[in-house]
Amino acid sequence: MGRHAPRRGGLTAAVSSLALAVAAASVVALSEGGGSAEAAEAATTAITLADPSTTTPRADRPYVAGDSGFLHRQTGRAGMQWTDYATGRTVTVEKADGSVYAPSSTCYYIDSECRPAWYGSDGDLVALPSSSVTSSTVTLWDPATGTARNLSWPGSTTHGYYRALAGDTVVTSFSLIDKVDGEWQARKVTGDPTAVGSDDVLAADSSGVLWSVDTSRIGYIDVTSAVNTDVFADATYASHYVMSEDRIGWYQEGTAELHLKSRADLSAAEQLVKLPAHPGALDGAPVLVGDWLLLPLSSRELGSKLLAVSVTDPSVQQTLLTSAGEYALETGDGGALVTGGTDATDWWVQRVGQAEDGTLKLEKVRQAPAVENAKTGIALSRGSLRVAEDDPASTTTDTTSVRTLTTDGSTALTASAATASGSMYEPVCPYAGTSCAALWGNLSAEDVYLDTNGGTDEGEGLGDDRLKAIGGHYLDFGGRGGAIVDVSDDYAVYNSGGTTPAQYVGEFGQGQKLKRTVRAAALNGSTLWSATTTAGKLTSYSIPLAKTLSTVTVPGLACVPSELQAAGRWVYWACGTDSAGVYDAKAGTSRAVAPGDVLLGDGFTVRHDHAAHTLVLTESATGSTRVIASDLAANGLTADRRYRWTVDEYTGLVAWFDDYERTHVTTTGIAPSAVTAFETSAGSYAAPNVPFEADWVLSRPVTSWSLTLTSVQSGATGKATRTLTGGATPDRVVGVLERQDGRRELLPQRLVQVDPEGDRPRRRHGEHGHHRRGIPPARSAGPPRLRQPRRPRRPRRPAHPELLRRPDLPQRHRHGKVRRQVHRHRLGDHHHGRPLRRPERRPLQRRPRAVQQRRAAPVQAGLQCRGQAVDVVHDPRDQRLDAVQRADLAG
Repeated sequence: MGRHAPRRGGLTAAVSSLALAVAAASVVALSEGGGSAEAAEAATTAITLADPSTTTPRADRPYVAGDSGFLHRQTGRAGMQWTDYATGRTVTVEKADGSVYAPSSTCYYIDSECRPAWYGSDGDLVALPSSSVTSSTVTLWDPATGTARNLSWPGSTTHGYYRALAGDTVVTSFSLIDKVDGEWQARKVTGDPTAVGSDDVLAADSSGVLWSVDTSRIGYIDVTSAVNTDVFADATYASHYVMSEDRIGWYQEGTAELHLKSRADLSAAEQLVKLPAHPGALDGAPVLVGDWLLLPLSSRELGSKLLAVSVTDPSVQQTLLTSAGEYALETGDGGALVTGGTDATDWWVQRVGQAEDGTLKLEKVRQAPAVENAKTGIALSRGSLRVAEDDPASTTTDTTSVRTLTTDGSTALTASAATASGSMYEPVCPYAGTSCAALWGNLSAEDVYLDTNGGTDEGEGLGDDRLKAIGGHYLDFGGRGGAIVDVSDDYAVYNSGGTTPAQYVGEFGQGQKLKRTVRAAALNGSTLWSATTTAGKLTSYSIPLAKTLSTVTVPGLACVPSELQAAGRWVYWACGTDSAGVYDAKAGTSRAVAPGDVLLGDGFTVRHDHAAHTLVLTESATGSTRVIASDLAANGLTADRRYRWTVDEYTGLVAWFDDYERTHVTTTGIAPSAVTAFETSAGSYAAPNVPFEADWVLSRPVTSWSLTLTSVQSGATGKATRTLTGGATPDRVVGVLERQDGRRELLPQRLVQVDPEGDRPRRRHGEHGHHRRGIPPARSAGPPRLRQPRRPRRPRRPAHPELLRRPDLPQRHRHGKVRRQVHRHRLGDHHHGRPLRRPERRPLQRRPRAVQQRRAAPVQAGLQCRGQAVDVVHDPRDQRLDAVQRADLAG
């Protein structure tokens, strides 16, 4: 039997198989979500994530119901908005000078009792009146063009002052002003005497105006003929007024009676509708929809109760919404706009219409998003989404929450519920003129931000910049006024400020690795990409190996770049705002992209177009572009990445906040790169209570994995001896195997990394693994060391026969460690007349490091993802860990 040949059967063979399985490529089958090569053309999907700060729905009050859209106002929003029915596109109404129009006078607050038709009615034209009720001018805003123009007329006793907008007709005290053949013309109202006061308009649409003649009489102005008619002579107790396509009238709340007249015959007798029982107090004005009267009633539930009563048979009633808003508005097509839903996250502007069976139905038109706290930062890495938001209870702290996203990169995208995570104390915003908590995604969701809470150790100054990993370690390089350059898999690049700035590279929990002059730099795991002093040249550097891996000349890069980003095989470079491109390190090619507020993903870039408030995606392989988001809020900044939007460079997801502070996530449809292992570590033996354990850091999430242990002695495709499996994991695969026989078994020497310096960690200075400057880190620059196993303890030798025959000695002296000492003490230096042979004590000698390292052989493990393999090479001779992609398929 050979020296390393596995024995037949038994546990020794099993442990050898385990060890050699890690040594031979047998880590297998990572199944993950990912598209095929055609995924770039596949469909994408997006989700909206709500995180309400209150259970009270956002109030959404409609003012004008037009043909193509409606004018409304929401709490927490500046000005008034126009929403298109067909597209849902919402724009803010602006005055002629481009400023946002803010309601004033009696409509200053959203719950104020505004004048009917003050902003318009039954049309797509919107009036923007001044706060004065004696104004002979009004601004008219056209939602189709987004433009506003001022209209004025002779006031005072000629035509009077602005009173309402009925369709496209301006109503004044004495006249109607219409646009005829492109020109505005005024028509005096005839018929019964007309002098419409500032608060006299009761209801209006494009056909007519219902107005209060005096305390008891109600008049009706026909828009087509400009004739006024007194229609109700005794409406002293009227509390609300209604108008539909074919009826006008008033409602007396005290008696629950409705008085109606037909618009086709205003001289006919009125119709009196009595409700069989009083429905209760009203929260808002009733609305007439066909043969139904809508009553927004006071309720103990959320909002109001919306009850519909038939005017032909008042005993027939229908509850449309148990939770509704107090505002309802008639529409020109015989329906109405109301608001309501089930809770703050399900609150909508809805259209009321008649169903085929004569009852009423609801149709959702536009959601009123729940009120949320202001968002201050966002990070997305390996499907882990962290959102930072303002803490209303603190002026210095931002709270964060984390969700786990699952996707196939195309049409499947789901999110877990938000889980409260660590807070951020006094984060530093990298953008001038605003307050934010910019976040950099990191391994194990320990996302990183910058604060000024460093310098807490002895010999340091309070107030130093500190790179803080939420839930993890921190890095303090002693700089101030600096900025984070990049973060990737527990490595970070930081530029200090001041008169002598420097660039630092560190590892969380291990401390500083490099200090050098400031330059463009980017991280891809432990690989550091850097600009050189030569235009067009970049270098890649292994931080664990502490050596340069390559120097490349980038096509199209005609400068010393001002910015770099790295993601897998792709490197983004920018020459200020003049030019930018994406370099393919595998193919050695480069493609130009638009510079600006850009983040790099796996095979694409995303740029925030601040002028259009959109996110534009550019595919790195083809250069094609498309808009993936169009509702980002305007904030006056030229860059807001990691504050208002971000990219997951591993999964291809893009996330952003809209102007309602909601979080959106979308897939890109671009196939991600094959799964790679950025780091590998493995144990050196298995024993009782000390299981064998191997750990791989993956480049992106997987849905399942398996680890197959094989015997190398039986060939490259050796017989499998054990298989470990696991489910979904965002960033790590951990294989653990425990011995069950109670024995301790060493792994072969080829798996043992010898450390002549010993593996006892040095004491760390400061909490969370922080190290003072000038003190070496606790761990070497290489990968995690594999502990040198102790030699198995020799079996205990039996006591010397002479000692066993000595009853005068205690039992403990007949066995154990003191046996040799007792032997010398009791028997002297001779035994049976012969000198005792003392064992020679040789000094402990260590084999030179170079010699020991020659005994360690490379450790290889193959990762597979849907048949596409990746080799992970662990070479103890160089104390390094490289991830080498292999394009061949496993089968």
